[in-house]
Amino acid sequence: MSQHKRIFIIGHSGAGKGVLAQALAEKLGWQFLDADFSLAPSIGRSMTDLATPDNNGLEEHVLSIVKAIGK
Repeated sequence: MSQHKRIFIIGHSGAGKGVLAQALAEKLGWQFLDADFSLAPSIGRSMTDLATPDNNGLEEHVLSIVKAIGK
């Protein structure tokens, strides 16, 4: 059986999660996936919209993307 390893980096917008994740993926030789790039089109919003403080209900969408990635 193949064992998949994943690391999820979670935090506030603009905190540097993507920069950290890309560097970590390079160091480990892993694939990097930014959930925001899956999230924005799935809810019909742009990446710029996601970076605004008014993100009511966004957590539910983020959780669904994280669950899908985690499978």
